Amino acid sequence: MRDRKNMVSMPLGSRGFQWFFSFWVWFKAIQKERSCPLILLLDEPGLNLHASAQKDLMRLMEDIAGHSQIIFTTHSPYMLEGAGENIHCIVDREGGSTIRALAEETDEETLLPIRMMKKERSLSDDQK
Repeated sequence: MRDRKNMVSMPLGSRGFQWFFSFWVWFKAIQKERSCPLILLLDEPGLNLHASAQKDLMRLMEDIAGHSQIIFTTHSPYMLEGAGENIHCIVDREGGSTIRALAEETDEETLLPIRMMKKERSLSDDQK
C-alpha cells in the first residue's frame, strides 16, 4: 500500500481481513470525494470473516447506513444481527422466487439459521 510519499507495509492477514480493510479504506476515500449519499450493493460481504469480524462489519455498515443505503446478500445469521425489521428474504422454489419481510417468512428451512443465531445469543447472554 502506498501513501503519497512512502510505501506502507501491511501484513497479509486472512482473505476476510484483506477484504474488510480494503472496503473500509475505499469507503473512507469515497466519503471524502463525494458529499451525496451512496447506494452500496454488496454480495456476501462477510463471506471470509469470522463471526466476531462479521459483527464488526455490521457495526461499520450501520454507521454507513446513516448517510447511505446498503443492500447486501448473506447466508450468515451473524450478518442479520442488528438489522432489525429491514431484513427481507428471497426464497427460491420450483414455482418461482418470493421476496418478503423476515417477520412474514414461514419457511422453516429459511428461518433455521436465524433461530440458531437467536438461541446462541440467548445462551451467550445466560453465561454472562
